[in-house]
Amino acid sequence: MQMMKKNKIYIIAEAGVNHNGSLNYAKQLIIKAKKCGADAIKFQIFNKYEQISNFALTAPYQNRNTKKKNMLKMAEEYDFEWENHIVLKKLCDRIGIEYMASCFDKKSVDFYIKILKAKIMKIASSEIDNLRLLKYINLKCKNVILSTGMSNIDEISIAVKCLKKVKNLYLMQCTSLYPTKLEEANLNVIKLFIQRFNLITGFSDHTLTSTSALVSVGCGARIIEKHFTLSNSLKGPDHKMSLNPKKFKKFVSQIRNAEKTLGFLTKAPTKEEKKIIKYSRRGLFAAVNIHRGEKLSHRHISYKRPSSFLPISFEKKIIGKKVKRFISKGLPIKKNIF
Repeated sequence: MQMMKKNKIYIIAEAGVNHNGSLNYAKQLIIKAKKCGADAIKFQIFNKYEQISNFALTAPYQNRNTKKKNMLKMAEEYDFEWENHIVLKKLCDRIGIEYMASCFDKKSVDFYIKILKAKIMKIASSEIDNLRLLKYINLKCKNVILSTGMSNIDEISIAVKCLKKVKNLYLMQCTSLYPTKLEEANLNVIKLFIQRFNLITGFSDHTLTSTSALVSVGCGARIIEKHFTLSNSLKGPDHKMSLNPKKFKKFVSQIRNAEKTLGFLTKAPTKEEKKIIKYSRRGLFAAVNIHRGEKLSHRHISYKRPSSFLPISFEKKIIGKKVKRFISKGLPIKKNIF
């Protein structure tokens, strides 16, 4: 999978329900996400009547953005036929972007694996304590991304254990606030996840800027997820805090630039640095007049630029050696004088 490439940040355009129930919108989201440079686009597959009761109220941000109090009625308005995902998966395969979805029940998991034959499944933050679902996914899926919003480290540990048979498990630091304030992103958790679980870790970014995502790259995130919409003016729970195509393209470009800065887990001069060593470092020069037959001592040597004659590292090799010819003060010490 692309996310396994060394120093390659895997960028997911989170479409969610931003298709507003329209197959045409969903297709446009895929096409635009590909043009913006995303590696994957993610949707949701669920049976609303199995997942949501009549007692469920919309979250404050959903109520604010949709003016609906009942979560089931909101879900009905953005209903999306499962068969549409077959069309979307084929489109993704054709244009070269990874299709992905969050699954919320056993039926959607089976549909995802058997019918869509998708490679990577996402587990939403809301399901991290749904051990029944996690254990089922553990038996069915090879590649799983687990989001960790609203959870503590003990709940995450239990979830990771439930998914122990998953071949490739990835963790996502996530704060389930829409939008998330910068001070609530808690990016140091990425380092904790890497140390504690030894898993490739990412960041599900719900902030309104690119700052957190860019910092997360430096913290070790190798997967970045960001909400994506065709237009911020569309009606729906997530459009206002999503990036439109113009902003998402810029976001991807910024992540790719951050990606370039990562380097490697080794410290050595770069190819271009090697060219300027002789100009920047000091070499060995005569601190005084050195006469023929004298044995070199530290008092004879000063350090000056450039290092292109004999670098400082050669000093210990020549101390105590007799010089074959006179060297005036200030001249470079060369190999051919011994």
